[in-house]
Amino acid sequence: MSRILLAAVICTSLLTFCKDQPDQVKGFKTASVRVKKMPMRIDPLPLAGEVEILNAGDKVELLKKSARKFRSGTVEDYWYFARSPSGLEGWVYGGGLSVALAGTGEEVEQKYTEKQVLENLIGKWWELLPDGDTGLRKIYFWPDGKYKYGIGAADMKEGQYKIRLADKVIEMKDGSPAGERLEFRFIGQEMRLSGDAEGKNYLFKRGELNPEAREVADEKKDKDKAEQQKKQSGEKKPTEDGSKKPSP
Repeated sequence: MSRILLAAVICTSLLTFCKDQPDQVKGFKTASVRVKKMPMRIDPLPLAGEVEILNAGDKVELLKKSARKFRSGTVEDYWYFARSPSGLEGWVYGGGLSVALAGTGEEVEQKYTEKQVLENLIGKWWELLPDGDTGLRKIYFWPDGKYKYGIGAADMKEGQYKIRLADKVIEMKDGSPAGERLEFRFIGQEMRLSGDAEGKNYLFKRGELNPEAREVADEKKDKDKAEQQKKQSGEKKPTEDGSKKPSP
């Protein structure tokens, strides 16, 4: 084989190899949707709200993947935080993507100011369970760096927090139900918090903008107390001779 022919074969092989590599846009890794319909969700949860529905063949830019795999039926795979062809961002399940050649992707996110993070942080945050319901863990944030946290009906504990933009974390100086560092991430216009404690990852969603808002349980207690007082005021009162007759 002549040198010219050998060089042509090598060049052809290199071009074929490069063509088979995953597409890259500004450093992002891409993957293709391989199922007919694939929901992009606001959280890495099977029942989380849908951002949009992707179609087979759509290419998404992978920005980040979950720390561990999740099982869905007989499939076990990662959740990927991705950007769709329309520019929307959300979580897609790896079981419906062709990501074998795409790698794990790189975390590339829009930059936010401390003011923006603070505006989205203030309020009451509740643990978000895989079925979309809220769990027992809760964290409340105030604008002056104060926070409170608790689990279930236990008394709330108080501490001080600090926003670390470079690390994309909320530093909890006095602990929390999900560790001392909570990662924050924006999903569209909403923010999510996640942290690890005792080897388990917890996800939090803001459910109330006012950290001073009364709890539903407290409102129920007040209602029950008012009804009990009303009932007691309507009971028969004893007279001076010990007999009972309806109160005037």
